[in-house]
Amino acid sequence: MNPGSDHPPGVHPPGDPLHKESTDLDDGRKSIVLAREWFKECTRNHSTCSRRSKIVPPTRLLRIDKGKLRLCLSADLEDCFAYATLSHCWGNANILRLLNSNVSLLLESIPYEDLSKTFRDAIEIARAMGFSFLWIDTLCIIQDDSNDWQRESACMAMTYGMSSLNITAGLSFSPI
Repeated sequence: MNPGSDHPPGVHPPGDPLHKESTDLDDGRKSIVLAREWFKECTRNHSTCSRRSKIVPPTRLLRIDKGKLRLCLSADLEDCFAYATLSHCWGNANILRLLNSNVSLLLESIPYEDLSKTFRDAIEIARAMGFSFLWIDTLCIIQDDSNDWQRESACMAMTYGMSSLNITAGLSFSPI
């Protein structure tokens, strides 16, 4: 909590000049446009950004096509490609996770309404930034398979390092 405040650090109460309503879409759109311009500038003019070595994608990614969201296996994709990642805190809520029991279902389709607000926001940001693929550990690592978790979590540094964009949800009261 902020000293003398009922709000956690980084959250500014209404009336505070730094307070921003999360529903202020104009500011959000302006931020996305600016971030997209910065990203284009990076990939066009920075040698380390434009000449990335061959991307080694993680085993699974979320494919965020318009109108459909699904899990996909990177081995089934033809070319190397840019992808975004989400770094988030799990919180205590019961959120949709990739499990052995739902892998085949999520490979077909992921119901958007079943996702936490944090995940939906990350999908919208990635889409607005021009990405078709997003990696979220909760949905791309089989959570009840210790072998998959061990193998995939050992590659997390590379997964985040090879991503073209990392979206960070640094503050969440609940991921729903």
